[in-house]
Amino acid sequence: MFIPVSDDNPLRFIHRPYVTYTIIIILLIFYAPILLKPEAQLTKELFYGFGIIPSVILGHNSVATQYVNIPADMTVISYIFIHANAAHIVGNLAFIFVFGDNIEDALGHGRFALFFLLTGASGGIFHIFMHPTSVIPLVGASGAVSGMVVAYLMLFPFVKTWGIVLSWFPLRIPTFFFLFAWILYQIIAVKFLSESNVGWWAHLGGIFSGMILVILFKRKEIKLFSRQQPVLTFPEHVTSEELEGELTQRQDKHLE
Repeated sequence: MFIPVSDDNPLRFIHRPYVTYTIIIILLIFYAPILLKPEAQLTKELFYGFGIIPSVILGHNSVATQYVNIPADMTVISYIFIHANAAHIVGNLAFIFVFGDNIEDALGHGRFALFFLLTGASGGIFHIFMHPTSVIPLVGASGAVSGMVVAYLMLFPFVKTWGIVLSWFPLRIPTFFFLFAWILYQIIAVKFLSESNVGWWAHLGGIFSGMILVILFKRKEIKLFSRQQPVLTFPEHVTSEELEGELTQRQDKHLE
């Protein structure tokens, strides 16, 4: 297993990846009750209250009244923010932390937030239609993370990524090899590991939707599968007053 730690990919269009940080904080907040009070009943309530249960969404069953009852259709979003255990959330957070900032940079804050929610929802919808009679809750941000993985692969395939292999060995490899292998593994797992408790179809749903949405949402300056990405720089000798005047002048010309 390869867990990403960092990448050699500076931000080009934004100063801070605020949406990425917000997603990480929200995921930690939702996991805090399970971490601080790991009781089976509480975990069960969160899973059945906020997780995707295909047979419930399709009207074949209903959730018991003792659980939180949000509209079943809303669980295609709420399930993203619930995680089963520490390994589950740490793995997703690692991918979001390493790759999220650059995707947010390439898409913009608002479009990245929408991208995250839509790929997560798409993963949930894929899972529902592939397991329509299931009564087992699906939870986790893996569908959205899968969308991020394919988006990063399409945007920055030649960037180098640092990661941990086999839980302890540090390795720096081209992102293309790691992310392509990760996507290939998800496809193979649908066939050969379908009996496991992992929502493989949710991963594939995130991948397919991510491929489409990254094309629609990316900045026009960003080229897919490019070795070089645009870098915004300002002349070092220009004072802040001159720079402000120049930007104002350009804006006025644009408005004309």
